[in-house]
Amino acid sequence: REAIERVDAYQTLAPETPVQERAQMLIAMLNEFGRLEAVQSYAVGQLSQLDVNPALIAREADEALKRIPSNTALMRIAGESYVRLNQPNEALRVVGLWRANASAPSIVADAITAQAMLQQGRAQAAADLLEPLVPGAISSPDAMGNLGVLNAYSFARLELGEDPAETSARLYPLIAGNAEIRNRVWLGLATSGLIEHELGAEWIEQAQALGFDAELSTDQERLVYANAWVTLAEANGAWERANAQRAIELLAPMLSSPDSATVRALVVCARAYAIQARSAGEGGDGSADYVQAAQLMKQAAEARTEDLGLLVDGAAYATLAGDYALAVELYERALAFDLGEGQAFAKAVILNNLAMNALRAGRIESQGAQLLRYAEQATQIAAEVASFWGTRGWIELGLDRLADAERSFKRATSLASEDPEGWVGLAVLYQRQGEQRATELDEAIARINEIQAQQVLSEELMRELREADLDVRLGNAP
Repeated sequence: REAIERVDAYQTLAPETPVQERAQMLIAMLNEFGRLEAVQSYAVGQLSQLDVNPALIAREADEALKRIPSNTALMRIAGESYVRLNQPNEALRVVGLWRANASAPSIVADAITAQAMLQQGRAQAAADLLEPLVPGAISSPDAMGNLGVLNAYSFARLELGEDPAETSARLYPLIAGNAEIRNRVWLGLATSGLIEHELGAEWIEQAQALGFDAELSTDQERLVYANAWVTLAEANGAWERANAQRAIELLAPMLSSPDSATVRALVVCARAYAIQARSAGEGGDGSADYVQAAQLMKQAAEARTEDLGLLVDGAAYATLAGDYALAVELYERALAFDLGEGQAFAKAVILNNLAMNALRAGRIESQGAQLLRYAEQATQIAAEVASFWGTRGWIELGLDRLADAERSFKRATSLASEDPEGWVGLAVLYQRQGEQRATELDEAIARINEIQAQQVLSEELMRELREADLDVRLGNAP
């Protein structure tokens, strides 16, 4: 009776109930009614429809499957979630657990297995597994598992060298009458399966012509096509501004209202603005596109507070925009996450980036001791990363701890002799110490010139050299 009441309570929630509150209610049901298969299936199914981190869905579906290992719906959600997370071994483990307890074969299990094989680089094995299932999937595309069959088989065949015209001939007759195949299979192939960007754009336009109406389409349909244009614009580092702009235009009606500005819409739009920034070679203090991307990610992080990635991505965009105060704010929030031993390197990255952005924001005088603690912790966790020692060196230099700074910069050069940061730091340090370090300064400048012949120094490093009156020596060192 209590389980029924909890399900009824969830089903009667007000439409404006926050996603996190919904997720917490469902997880509580999973934990408290672990023996009731109907509750487990219902709660995991509802959780999979929420705009939450796929890792959360995978974890809860996986735990539910361990309790009820023969449930096909739980296997599908757990397996597909692990595929979304690009964790093929976990997806195969879930399918294996289900196969060991199920009494009959399943097309769903085969489709998930094939998708995991593709992620492992086993395209031929995936195609061989699914080949017998393709005719049935084409004749009955709406049957459970057949969409996954068509999707994985098409990716496998393209990876094995199939002419895209053959793929199109197999699928195009299906996409007019089947939105799932059009939006999930066709668009996925257009953005990730085709080598030629022009052909990918053509496929998206074909799908949009069949399934999108600017006046009548839902927000979800807007998001599907916006995500397709952004993914295509990002593919292989193309950074295609025109495609990013298409995504922004599609999402504009959604972002004009807090009620329709979902986390996913905010993230897709942020990616689009970042693409625009990169396509124009923008960055630094004047990048309005990066500023917009950072603000959208901040908004998304406020709506999905358990997602560390949103904070880190938003902080990275803020850094590129030159909004160091916002970057510090987001990295400080990221640092508050309880990161275990398995995430030690991620913590080191956050610590290092927080320290460096706070330095850039001019906080060395007011928070110097704290910044140094951040930098020291980063180098303790990941002592092999040269850039972390560079950050520590700049902070120590800012605190006038010259001997410590010299040790840190030298450590950076020993770890990455071709990276100019440590050498620039040493040059600035030796310049500050005057004639007594003239020989070491000459050696550092000579090394910078050697490196500069092979790569362009960042504007940030050039600014450090200019402020130390050393830029005039570039290209003229003995």
